[in-house]
Amino acid sequence: MVLSAIVAKDGKARAFLYAELAKFAHAGFGIDKACESILEQSRSDATAREICRAILEGTRAGKSMADSLATEEQFPISDLEIAMLDAAERGGQLERGFRHLAEHFRQEEEARRRIRRALIYPLVVLHLALFVGIGMTTVMGALGASLSGWNGGGESFDWKASLLTSLAWVAVGYGIAILVIVAWRHFSKAACRSASVEAALQRIPLAGPVREARGLARFCEVLHLYLLSGQRMDLGWEKAGQASQSGRLREYSAKTAPLLAAGESVGTVAGLSEGALPSDLVRGLASADLAGALDRETAQWAETYRQTSAENVERLAEWAPKFFYWMVLIFAGWMIIRAALSYFGMLNNLGNLGG
Repeated sequence: MVLSAIVAKDGKARAFLYAELAKFAHAGFGIDKACESILEQSRSDATAREICRAILEGTRAGKSMADSLATEEQFPISDLEIAMLDAAERGGQLERGFRHLAEHFRQEEEARRRIRRALIYPLVVLHLALFVGIGMTTVMGALGASLSGWNGGGESFDWKASLLTSLAWVAVGYGIAILVIVAWRHFSKAACRSASVEAALQRIPLAGPVREARGLARFCEVLHLYLLSGQRMDLGWEKAGQASQSGRLREYSAKTAPLLAAGESVGTVAGLSEGALPSDLVRGLASADLAGALDRETAQWAETYRQTSAENVERLAEWAPKFFYWMVLIFAGWMIIRAALSYFGMLNNLGNLGG
């Protein structure tokens, strides 16, 4: 899929966990009490329990939440979660940070659910075409060979060999599909740290705009929280790049953070993005820096890119299954032609038998 490969298998559980933690934070509960309450719930998800347990053990040892989760191995924590929690904890914005994470994982899970649902019908058509096409071709071939034999012809038909050959081609098709999925996941993960891979994936129609908008939304969200927490601009800038899960933004922010530390303005640094940041975002950050309104500006851009991401996912969920569906129809048409040729062959042998 287009979506992030990091912690994809338990996005629903994480969305629910961070939504629950946001409720506890809003009610004034400390993080220890919130995690204890979740652990006491008998039906808590395993992912939620392990994350809460790691937070509890770390905070009781004097660590921050981000440091407590950074070493979690059973349920790996993404750079986004680490940076978001670090910024939220530093600035006393836990509820806001938890809500950002809950919304992020909710959108990820919703996008996967919509795409999976849209693919159900073409997948059913594909397997029906395989079943009918292979079955009819095998049966018609066997009947045609039998009729030819009765008519004194020398034709023979090894239906077992024909069936095995067809199934072998089906297995090859499944193998190619699995390789494509594995390759996509591999490159999606690599793109989180490689600017060149990220740039290549962003050029893919439909999928590329989703990746770009999501990376920019994460960048602006985390930068906004660091600004609210009153941290150094260079620290927030670099952490935002890491949290974006975009190789381009990660590389760009790492290169330019030292310039901010040396006293360069945000507008100057944003102008050095070389495409990592869109031109309208560059202009917005530059003017907001002069006006002293970077916190509001980053919040607005985060919301803008979240909406853009949702629109791009909507477009992907609409058109990707359609493209797949047309491929399935072409394949089904080919299987029908094969079956029809076998049927006409049987009718020809039957006509010769009657003659």
